[in-house]
Amino acid sequence: MNVSNLEVLAVALHRRWRKDWRVRLGIETPPVNPGSVWIHGASIGECVAATALAKQLSGPVLITADTPEGKRVAEQKLKGVSHVVVSIRPADHPWTLAPLWAEARPRGLVFVEGGWWPELAATAASAGVPVLRVSAKAGPRTRRFGPWLGYRRWTRHANFVDARDRSAADWFAKHQDAPVSCTGDLKVDVAQAGRGVTWGRPFVVGACTHQDEESYLLDAVEEARRDHGLLLAPRDVSRAPALLKWLRGRGVPCLFASSLEGEEVPPEVSVVLLDSYGALSPSLRGAAAVFVGGTFNPRVGGHSPVEAWRAGAPIVTGPHTWAHESAFTDAGAWAASSPERLAEGLLQAVAPPLIQTGVAAHLGAEVESRCVAWAPESSPRPWARRWVGVWGWLVRRRARPQRFEGLPVVAVGSENGRGAGKTTTGRWVARELARRGYRVGVVARGYKRQHGRGALLHQPGMPGVQLGDDAALYAMDGHVVATGAQRMEACRLVREAGADIVVLEDGLQQGQVCPDWSVAVIDADFPNARGAMPEGERRPRLRDADVTLCLNGQLEAPVIEGTVSRRWYCGGQAGTPPDDLAVFVGTGRPGVVRSAMSHRVNRFHWLGDHGRVDARKWRGLQRWAGEIPLACTAKDYVRIQHHPGTAEVWWLEQTAAFEEPDLVLPPSRFPGGEGARDSGPEATALREGP
Repeated sequence: MNVSNLEVLAVALHRRWRKDWRVRLGIETPPVNPGSVWIHGASIGECVAATALAKQLSGPVLITADTPEGKRVAEQKLKGVSHVVVSIRPADHPWTLAPLWAEARPRGLVFVEGGWWPELAATAASAGVPVLRVSAKAGPRTRRFGPWLGYRRWTRHANFVDARDRSAADWFAKHQDAPVSCTGDLKVDVAQAGRGVTWGRPFVVGACTHQDEESYLLDAVEEARRDHGLLLAPRDVSRAPALLKWLRGRGVPCLFASSLEGEEVPPEVSVVLLDSYGALSPSLRGAAAVFVGGTFNPRVGGHSPVEAWRAGAPIVTGPHTWAHESAFTDAGAWAASSPERLAEGLLQAVAPPLIQTGVAAHLGAEVESRCVAWAPESSPRPWARRWVGVWGWLVRRRARPQRFEGLPVVAVGSENGRGAGKTTTGRWVARELARRGYRVGVVARGYKRQHGRGALLHQPGMPGVQLGDDAALYAMDGHVVATGAQRMEACRLVREAGADIVVLEDGLQQGQVCPDWSVAVIDADFPNARGAMPEGERRPRLRDADVTLCLNGQLEAPVIEGTVSRRWYCGGQAGTPPDDLAVFVGTGRPGVVRSAMSHRVNRFHWLGDHGRVDARKWRGLQRWAGEIPLACTAKDYVRIQHHPGTAEVWWLEQTAAFEEPDLVLPPSRFPGGEGARDSGPEATALREGP
């Protein structure tokens, strides 16, 4: 069993990993945009460094973490940064990595510090995507066992290594093949933002402490700095309740930082415990001394002192600093050889020299210069490749297309079964036909509609969930709308309701009604739909389109390019939403929606494509948002507007536009302004051609 299979097994067995098992096994993917730079950090420290690099990159960024704590801290530091998405990393196996890789189509893969996953690196190398290592470190264990375990072969896919100190750079230059440089530690450029714990008297900090180190530090403070307060930040915050109980057992006045009523620690409190991640960095300013944890544990070798160094605080350590030896030396840290000498260190430690910044900007420019071209399209389900032929045969076997007599039929659709802009384009086609004087009847499948399988004609006041979200948008535009799996029956319903022409929503792949004019939409980000179904989303072609459109970019193929405009609405009125929104979407391309909403996104939740929102789910979304205004797309809004309280929901409307409508719409010989009725010669003009 290789390493990749072992990690998949660990997802099933490891208690902490089972919590995010759907993401780790590739069943769920975050709302990432294609063309992202994929940055991976193992846990809290690496993810903090990754945030500094991400802010220097101009395009979309995906940050993945191995631990939930690392993901949580990165999200806190990147709150309001719209171009960055944070997620748990899928297991390092080709099948579990494939969905996220296919969605992101990354232009670069960056490992921070000591992180390295061989299958992920191999996937990037096979796609021609550069693999970079930044702030790379080489600890004693790597130096001792790396060459014996085939370190050069293990890291053969790396294209560039930037070490965080000269010692590591020298080692990498000898033991792997990629070019090596030495810029520094990314953590020096991590902004100490936010509101931390403030004291009205001198205080000492215990940063990232491990078991027993809190006892050593408390004894040292009572001996050397009795009049000082003590801020304890355990490496594992789950230990905070036990530490609080232990402190109270010793008679020490203490409390959690989260329970502070004001900004300043009350004078009667001696010890404050940080019980959440992300609050340590802003709490370091003004500290008389900072003890860096893990330095009394020879297996850990100390955690990074960069945050304390950047805050200008004197640094004290135990004897074991091998994990960040150069940083401790450069920061002028005072090392206590034993716990008994820790009190002496609190008295003798001095402020560190001024730290050198600008590492993130330099590495950001390096990443931008090396990460240019997107990865080629790839399948999110490579295990399903053997079933592609069977799937296509079944679809074609079921197709029995027939002409619909009486009205001309215009089909709008895409080979891409997800997020290509079919509905946005179809609404534009329907509006343009209405401007020509037709009464447009729209026929849709009604995917995931609430009730029934038979054909259903829209009636005034009918909730959108009964039609399906796509059909409800057409009804909102004022067209005659019918939904149902039996498209021929639905066409008869719109004809009886007075329609002059039929627009088939997502009508290229249905095998029941043969259209007279067809319009295909291509997604420029995924022109090949990531492969044929079921390994991708490209559906079998039943007919060729008369005209091909593209909304999301530019293609070399002869297509007509369009633009999309967006506008916010609330309570039926256009307007500008507040700065913070809790966004939920049920579309096929959630990353596009998230980036379109820019900096306004405070929280984001993906319901899945065409995700249903029943009364229970709606109440859950309201609780999730709290006091933050809810927001969604127009397609989501028509699914929830029958629930109470939706008048306060902001929704984003997307409108397509094409500069030359006559090239897209049916031929001009088809009469404009009067409409075509049942069976006259004008009704057949579309079928006869221009």
